[in-house]
Amino acid sequence: MKKISVSEQMSKNLITVRWNQSMDAAWRLMEDYRIRHLPVVDEEGFVIGVLSDRDVNRAMNPSRPGFEDDAEVSDYMSWPAITVDEQMPIRDVALGMTDEKVSAFVVT
Repeated sequence: MKKISVSEQMSKNLITVRWNQSMDAAWRLMEDYRIRHLPVVDEEGFVIGVLSDRDVNRAMNPSRPGFEDDAEVSDYMSWPAITVDEQMPIRDVALGMTDEKVSAFVVT
């Protein structure tokens, strides 16, 4: 049986968000592109974390729709980003997600 690598299954055209963008802007990206995870990048474009749909839900204001005006991605993202090599077998990645209790890794 052939081992399937991460590179055969991963998303290749990533939509990213900057660490200092508003939560509202991040939420719009997720809605527009119908995605559940956004890699978070710094000023140089390096991935420093991940913003998940769960993080977005946690950031929502409980007393009114939307987010606090000053809510930024850096306040809610998970960091540091957990990475895996693109040649890693997909089975090992799935086991790693279970171990780490996450639903996405950044592929390097």
